[in-house]
Amino acid sequence: MANMKSVLRFTIAVLFINLFASCGDNLPSPTQDGANTFGCKINGKAWIPNGGGSFSGIKPISAGYLVLPTHKFQLGIYLSAHSRDKQAIYITLNDIKVGTYQLRKLVTLNGSDQARSHADYNDRRGETYLDEIYYATNDHYGGEVIITRSDSTAKVISGRFNFTAVDSEGKTAVISDGRFDVKYPL
Repeated sequence: MANMKSVLRFTIAVLFINLFASCGDNLPSPTQDGANTFGCKINGKAWIPNGGGSFSGIKPISAGYLVLPTHKFQLGIYLSAHSRDKQAIYITLNDIKVGTYQLRKLVTLNGSDQARSHADYNDRRGETYLDEIYYATNDHYGGEVIITRSDSTAKVISGRFNFTAVDSEGKTAVISDGRFDVKYPL
């Protein structure tokens, strides 16, 4: 009988451990139906955008087409996500097709930004606006976006992302386990 109680206690303990381990990240489930979801981990901590604050008018998630300044007409897409805790993520892709895009840096040639997929993370949680820390992908720190659905009729773009970005002092921010499923205007 004592052996049976030990087995039962062990089984209950394992079930609770598994339950709490699976509830840890609180990120939205990956979907592909235009659910307007976005989430990732910033330096290992779950982050979901919730808007720019009461009076800012900044939506939690926005997306849309970009006409990229290249030698030929090129259509890209941007994603931006903002939270009331003054963090934001911006992703710009140089195409809108299903596939994998490497995130590097934005190149400026002849006075204009040239098409290159890149990502930024802004942290404005300091005391003043001057305390903003701007992290960006570059040729040494990057990542990728995998577009799993791109539907220009339904205006839905979905996928996953991860990247490491660096600030002006060489400190990095690791953005991982990212997922998005957004409807965009136009």
